Amino acid sequence: MKPLIIAMITNNYYPYRGGVVSSINAFSENLAKLGHKVVIITLDFGDYSNSNNIKYHENIKLIKIRSYIKFKYKTHFIAIPKNPYQSIKNVLKAHNINIIHTHHPFLLGEYALKLSKNLNIPIVFTYHTQYDKYAHYFLLPTKLTGPIANKIALNYVSKVDRVIAPGSEIKDFLLSNKISTKINILPSEILPVFSPKNINFNNINLNKKINLLTISRFAKEKNIYFLLKFLNLIYEDKFLKNLDINLTLAGHGNEYNNLKNYININLKKISSKIRIIKSPNKPYIAKLYKNSDIFLFASQTETQGLVLAEAMASGLPVLSLNGPGQSDIIKNNYNGYLVENSHNMLEKLKLIIFDQELYQKLRKGACNTANKYKSPNMTNKLIDI
Repeated sequence: MKPLIIAMITNNYYPYRGGVVSSINAFSENLAKLGHKVVIITLDFGDYSNSNNIKYHENIKLIKIRSYIKFKYKTHFIAIPKNPYQSIKNVLKAHNINIIHTHHPFLLGEYALKLSKNLNIPIVFTYHTQYDKYAHYFLLPTKLTGPIANKIALNYVSKVDRVIAPGSEIKDFLLSNKISTKINILPSEILPVFSPKNINFNNINLNKKINLLTISRFAKEKNIYFLLKFLNLIYEDKFLKNLDINLTLAGHGNEYNNLKNYININLKKISSKIRIIKSPNKPYIAKLYKNSDIFLFASQTETQGLVLAEAMASGLPVLSLNGPGQSDIIKNNYNGYLVENSHNMLEKLKLIIFDQELYQKLRKGACNTANKYKSPNMTNKLIDI
């Protein structure tokens, strides 16, 4: 197959982190290794960006669209691009782009769609986000912005040449809205740093520290307060309260200080059992996975939940609230459990902790599941699309 020249166009890139950025980086890196060329086109966040420190494969080029306004609002980085239509057009023509892959239906994604039609370049769009669940970021009432965000996204989907859905529930959502554009289900790949070569399948030692872990953006829609209340429930349980069970929260976001305050005010008795790690890098996150026993997840706004695959790559069983991004990867009694509430989660936690044979079975199931998300499996599927 002749190597492709692909434009990855995204509004969110460094200094932003999260699933979209991880997905772009993993696919770009693996496409580059397979001989394809990738041009990442994004906004210029100026001094806020740390992408200058990233080492890219020689087949990857990062281009930032000039912005005439750049500022930071709380933890959000804002950039208003200067003449984005012409800027993107220049890049597409200069690099002889074969295909455009967009990751947002707004702003740069809009201009990319217009240019794909004007320059006759095929365009693929990955539907990463449940846009109505993130409407509060527009700083307007969500009852107003939620439906508008969905309408814009669905209109966008109807005009592109192909849609990628990270999971089956997103595909079902699009079909229920009578989208006729062809849809492919394709989860994101996990980065190599999260694929340890050797995993020690040790049992949980009830006489030592038991480490629970969640990796997440610190944002309200990620439902982290549920996990803090869950830890409190653990220490009220007669079978668990005498064990040394600890919870590590690792991530970044504007809820960081609020989470700390909540712990100090509401969870004083067990505050020593909670550790919050702010903005860890990828190698440190990989270390956290390796040194933990069980992964917890509470978000109900995910389209995939890439951290679930990352955790499983280190052999961690996953306990998660049921949600649209979880059902494709978590299989009950194989690699973890999907639960409906905190009491259901507590019962499953006890089951895992006190049944070492089950724990090892779930760990092996987690590793087997994660293998599907490793390179080059997903990248080859993306090339086929």
